Amino acid sequence: MVDGLSGAIIAAGRGERLRDAVHGLPKPLVKLAGETLLVRQARAIASMGASPVHVIVNSETAGMLRDRRVAQDRSRAREGELANYSEVAHDHGIADHGERKHDREVTRDMERVPDNRELADDREGADNRGLGLPSEVKLYVRDTANSMESLLTLGEHIAPGRFLMTTVDAILSRSELARFAQRALELTDPRNPDALDGALGVVRWRGDKRPLFAKVADGVISALGDGEAPQVTAGLYLFSTRIFGLAEEARAAGLDAMRQYLALLIRRGMRFAAIDLNDVIDVDEAADLDAARALVSNPGGGS
Repeated sequence: MVDGLSGAIIAAGRGERLRDAVHGLPKPLVKLAGETLLVRQARAIASMGASPVHVIVNSETAGMLRDRRVAQDRSRAREGELANYSEVAHDHGIADHGERKHDREVTRDMERVPDNRELADDREGADNRGLGLPSEVKLYVRDTANSMESLLTLGEHIAPGRFLMTTVDAILSRSELARFAQRALELTDPRNPDALDGALGVVRWRGDKRPLFAKVADGVISALGDGEAPQVTAGLYLFSTRIFGLAEEARAAGLDAMRQYLALLIRRGMRFAAIDLNDVIDVDEAADLDAARALVSNPGGGS
């Protein structure tokens, strides 16, 4: 879509409200239409031309990725596909007890999970075993204290420029994502002297729990917070990496959520467009998962 566009996915939360409905599974590994939310979101962001796609997960999710990959390699070793399992385990950085150093980049072919899907969109020559994350993905493991720290951790790795970002649980159609990305790139084009610093997808509030309300004037967000407004953020963003310039101020002020950080950016004069979206499902509870399934089952929906 545009040269130099990076991608980012925040998938480090625990998803407590959804756990009972998915038998305790971490939210990134919950399946929707046959693939995990993590794979779905990574494919979607990569399809917009973003590369690399930086993804942050917590140690629980990473451990399950690792364990499933080890089990798959053991199975393949028994079938004679791998000559020496111990060599494979060593290559994947897996110790005898399955321990792995956290808070470091792990490559796609080290942490992929078997998903029983043929990955037609993998790059030629890519390792097709495991989860099926696009080859553009760079995975980072960190147990962050909050969503702001997850965002700032990604900021340590994203190259200067613009990046398209989503949370792991914001489900929308590919066409709607493309419409958002195109408009956001236009509004933030650095060649434009009036370029904005970023854009947030917004939807009409429908009674969701814990929404982040967006006050909008002339298409630009004037404030974010708990004060009720007609629109709420949708978990989809396009930003300039300039947003990371206030990290130390935010930490010194004791901010502990991405919503607080974004509100601080606006108070400090950064300008973010509000781009209206339709049919975005924020998967927080069992009912949301049902709604997401309905969305992606419709022709052209969520694909």
